[in-house]
Amino acid sequence: PPPHISLAMAGYGTSPAPMATHLGLSPEHAQQAMLFLAPSDVARALCTARNHALACAAGDEALWVRFFASEYKLDGEDVRRGPFGEDCGRASARGFGLWWPLRGWCGAWHGIKEWSRTHFQDMGQTLRKGLRMSMASVQNQMKEAGFSATIHPLVLGLWLGSDGQQHSLHPGLSQELSLEHRAGGEPWKGLFGGYSVYDHQVCLMFLPFGDALKVSAFLHEKCSISKNLVAFAVSFNLGKIVLVDATDGSVCVLKRGGGGVETMAGTT
Repeated sequence: PPPHISLAMAGYGTSPAPMATHLGLSPEHAQQAMLFLAPSDVARALCTARNHALACAAGDEALWVRFFASEYKLDGEDVRRGPFGEDCGRASARGFGLWWPLRGWCGAWHGIKEWSRTHFQDMGQTLRKGLRMSMASVQNQMKEAGFSATIHPLVLGLWLGSDGQQHSLHPGLSQELSLEHRAGGEPWKGLFGGYSVYDHQVCLMFLPFGDALKVSAFLHEKCSISKNLVAFAVSFNLGKIVLVDATDGSVCVLKRGGGGVETMAGTT
């Protein structure tokens, strides 16, 4: 995060006890002034303001809860915790700083969910709640699945808005790989592209993080691909598989027959 956001993360965010103001600025006026500022400017005021009324206003919990809603489209427990379960107590300013690097994912997922409510409700109803897991737990799961690399937080951000879909992969594959499987579901409500030839339906399902690791471990064993790659979108029978590099975010597709991968998008 930028320096002023990092400072806000360092334990600021709890309003000091009421005391006499100076420079003729009342607490009410200071709070009104904060409403006209961007979160980054409020963070600066929180860290540097010598006027007590401004410092109190900049650390007001209600203000930072409002910023969570406007900037990240988040509320509830998310304003009290960081994206990977960090406990922020009542310092929502610190929580805001922890979410800052992932604000792009927050906006993208909000847009997807809003669009699905109007244009693809059947798909929207398959989206699971966002992943909320500590980085230590994430790395333990990856280690158990045979990964040696550490996943970058921005890559893990893919699952923060939704921990995959209630997918409907082939029952035999689901059983063999011990995946979650919803009996009787349809395979044509995928989130990603990869249209079926005959029905022109979106057929690439977004895998929950746990299932993504299981599918990836299977591919690492059977195919000649990097063990940094995580399969995140697959078709009903694994005929089409899209993977992301856990370390740099580059995206590729598995070639037919498992003979390597073809890059779709480079690292950002």
